[in-house]
Amino acid sequence: QGIVSEGKSQTHQEKVTIWIRGNLLLPDARKFWIKPSIKYLTKYLENNPVDVVVTTGPPHSIHLIGLGLKEKLELKWVADFRDPWSQWDVLPRLRTSNFAMNIHKKLEKKVCAKSDLVITVSPRLEKIFKPLSNQVKTITNGFDFDDSLPNLKPEKFRICHAGLLNETKNVKVFWNALEDLCKEEEGFKNDLEISLAGTISSSIENYLTGSALNDNVINLGYLSHSEVFKLYKTSYVLLLFLNQTDSAPFLLPGKLFEYLQAKRFILLLGPSASDANDILIDLNYEPAIDYTNYKDLKLRLLDYYSKFKSGKSADINTDIDRYSGASLTKKLAQTLEELVRN
Repeated sequence: QGIVSEGKSQTHQEKVTIWIRGNLLLPDARKFWIKPSIKYLTKYLENNPVDVVVTTGPPHSIHLIGLGLKEKLELKWVADFRDPWSQWDVLPRLRTSNFAMNIHKKLEKKVCAKSDLVITVSPRLEKIFKPLSNQVKTITNGFDFDDSLPNLKPEKFRICHAGLLNETKNVKVFWNALEDLCKEEEGFKNDLEISLAGTISSSIENYLTGSALNDNVINLGYLSHSEVFKLYKTSYVLLLFLNQTDSAPFLLPGKLFEYLQAKRFILLLGPSASDANDILIDLNYEPAIDYTNYKDLKLRLLDYYSKFKSGKSADINTDIDRYSGASLTKKLAQTLEELVRN
């Protein structure tokens, strides 16, 4: 994913590199560790037998190691998919040809058919794998950070985004709504702070630099996990963009669960028919707003700002224990124990 340039024209060498990655290195650039790993692990497992082997991808070459072990040894095998395979939104950006895509689909089908259990991270992703496997189960991501920080009232109307902010997450109506509110709403521009932590594509960075929001944006760069969580706790609104791709409905970013743990207002931009939105609705958060819905987005931002000015706390109190690391680990352990018994 990292070899795909964001926000700039690609050189001939970059285009060739991307094509090779998308069409010759299948299923991914880690393919060269498959055979050596199978050889080493076969010998290891013969001397050190285990109840079940779990492979986690991407990279999906990991699953081909599991497939090789399954074919050589009598063992239980779980293929855990943190992202899709043939429907992964990275593949089109790698200029994957129809020929290469068919190889992905054949490998995916074989892995799912041969594994004893497929685990996915979202209900809609589970439905994608259902036709390929006899047994599919959803165990979502969750949070495991030790939350010892109190929620603090931010001095500024701080909207925070942490993580990768690239072209698939560049929701232009969001920036437009903020720019218009800066012009139309008294005091809004002085109170607004947009804190961005993590990697930002050059095109988004250039746009913000040349916009009316330039003075309101704070680019924090890389922050440690503890620093990021402190940022969450001192923000008023936590911003979550779902990728503007066909995979958006079944994306459940790990960041969503950290946001839930921080217990602040969450502004989700993406389709309402999505697993992320379903979770927010279930926990009594406000629903997602579509990428192009300028009107509702502006009204939501204005509502948050009005609450901020009136001194209303951004604290959200709801039962999120089911998404804690302890609860999810228990669910995984029970799943594996049941698989071994059967």
